[in-house]
Amino acid sequence: NIDVDYQRLIEEPRFLDVDFSLDPASDTPAEMRNLTAAEQDVISLANNLYGHNTPKSATGFLAMDTTQEKYLQLRSVLAKRAVAENSFNAIVGLKSRGSGGGDSAPFLRAIVADLGMTEPDINEIFGDNPSYYGQLEVLGKKIFQNADFFTDLYDKPANVQRKQAALNAIELMLDRAIYESELRNEMLMSVLLSSYLESEREVEFQALTLAGQD
Repeated sequence: NIDVDYQRLIEEPRFLDVDFSLDPASDTPAEMRNLTAAEQDVISLANNLYGHNTPKSATGFLAMDTTQEKYLQLRSVLAKRAVAENSFNAIVGLKSRGSGGGDSAPFLRAIVADLGMTEPDINEIFGDNPSYYGQLEVLGKKIFQNADFFTDLYDKPANVQRKQAALNAIELMLDRAIYESELRNEMLMSVLLSSYLESEREVEFQALTLAGQD
């Protein structure tokens, strides 16, 4: 039942073996090729959460006074659902497999290997091309769990400056990821508060209607 288990499929893993980008060699969309097991699970979960049929634009409904309010309410619900779906897609993107370019993958694997992590564990947790989420965890957390990071500070002043420059760059990466997460959180919170207010206004409207009938 992983296609209905967000916690187990999306929240817990640091790496998802998914790549929904175009294949640069053939320009073939991901849905047109053989999907990995993780890609099938992510698509199934996304369909269960957000894959409902979206009504097409129907200007005829807006021309009728009796259906205008209901149609606008429907579009409002669809817009709110899109905000939640945006966060889902962003989280999946953060945990998707990396591009594999450069030497980042061997470097990150070497860092966690120095901490005593075995090769099978590295493959299971970070994959062959670590996700951006996994890279942030290694650079922002794991490197400080290695005692060599601190003992190297006693080496040379130039080495200290190199580490300082690297930490500044890592800090910028983390600040950017936190900033984007806070923006998504604010959008979700605003939609939630708007829904609460709409519920209260609906109750007040019904109460005033009943009072007018009395």
